[in-house]
Amino acid sequence: MDSFCIPWSCLDLSSKKPVPEENQPKIQKSFAHAVSNVCEIPLSQFPQACVKGDRLAIPIPEEDYLAGIEACKLNLQGRIIWPKGATPLTVAALKNKLSSMWEDLSA
Repeated sequence: MDSFCIPWSCLDLSSKKPVPEENQPKIQKSFAHAVSNVCEIPLSQFPQACVKGDRLAIPIPEEDYLAGIEACKLNLQGRIIWPKGATPLTVAALKNKLSSMWEDLSA
């Protein structure tokens, strides 16, 4: 079988060097693509559940529990229910309203 010649160098992949990863254009992922990324975690890495009464319980090591409490110590969680048809506040406007009520509200 005879070899063939590609007259346009831009189409000849045999002589091209691979482009370094940092020089490759970034591909934008769609939301659906991002959430469809599956990560397999072996069951052996999960804590073993135990039965307490008629329920299952998962023990959390005290060190992990305290770290979680410390991480959330200064968080405010809540829900704002707007009247139907009302325009919701932006985060900045909401922060301004809350800072007038709570002087300790920081960045």
